[in-house]
Amino acid sequence: MVVTDARRAVARIAFVAVLVVAGPLEAGQRAAPRAMRARSVSRPGVSKVVNRNARIPPRAYTRPHQRNLQSYQRFLGAGFVAALDGARKGDVWIDSGGGLGVAALEGALSRGLETYVINAQDFWRARMPRETIESLAVDLGVDTADVPVATRRVWRSGGMVDVPSFEQLGDEHYATLAARARAKKRAATRAGRFKYLVGFSEDKLPTIRPRARIITDLYGAYFYSADRVRLLDLYYGALAEGGEAFIRFATDSGDGPRSVVRTAAGPVPLERYLVKTYPRRFRISRADPRVLVMSRPAGGPARLALDERLRMVSHDMVEVGGMELPGAVLEERNLLRDRDAPGR
Repeated sequence: MVVTDARRAVARIAFVAVLVVAGPLEAGQRAAPRAMRARSVSRPGVSKVVNRNARIPPRAYTRPHQRNLQSYQRFLGAGFVAALDGARKGDVWIDSGGGLGVAALEGALSRGLETYVINAQDFWRARMPRETIESLAVDLGVDTADVPVATRRVWRSGGMVDVPSFEQLGDEHYATLAARARAKKRAATRAGRFKYLVGFSEDKLPTIRPRARIITDLYGAYFYSADRVRLLDLYYGALAEGGEAFIRFATDSGDGPRSVVRTAAGPVPLERYLVKTYPRRFRISRADPRVLVMSRPAGGPARLALDERLRMVSHDMVEVGGMELPGAVLEERNLLRDRDAPGR
């Protein structure tokens, strides 16, 4: 009994961090081994959750974490494509919970953007599986002239196309391709165009000095953070005037985190609440209703200050499609004041 009570006391006062992971399973993807259920801790001023997915080491991580630029265009929609096409050399792109950061690295190499990728795990330091090396070789344009990479014709999008075939490669060839992919990353880093920040977005965003023209969150921090109010405040503060953030908040099947705001008119999903309350700063993408777009208008306020409007009432972990996602109940602070006022 004494030991059990002591453990409970430790759990109540433990300080745990919000972890940022790279994204949910796609079709055909194998689920990661089930680990101990996540534990949440709540105390005044602290509302954080440990997600079990981020405890999985990079070598054992089986969820998608090497999405390329084409995948970002598909999942974030036409608004992101337009923002990317309008970006100039030297403009800043921050990818929050970006896995390997392949899309941002492509943007750095092919468009001259200054890119920052934040992720809880360092996938570049870990040994890469063959399929990751193959995708990096294609997406980053790795030199394969002296490696026996063949081509084969396949039917895609209504026509026959040539795709690389890696069937003849041995271990030494994969080691060569991995080294060349890492060399491209190092070159972009030395040139100041690609920065890979290992940690949590809530901690790393304030350390990025230049303001961003583009922020992306594709099954990243927003998906797995319980404290989405603070995260959105940080995104807004990290944007340059005229900049936009593109946040994917649900899968194609509609699965995703649930944040609900208690209002005088009843509970409202956080995303819908933001669009109604801040129409100049939030909208749902016309191209995809699962993408929330945040804008920082020129001449607008320097802070979103969402934390001054909303407070967290409770949060928990909900298993959705093999993922554990934080759910949160929020409340308007004026509703709280009205309820606590004399005579009510």
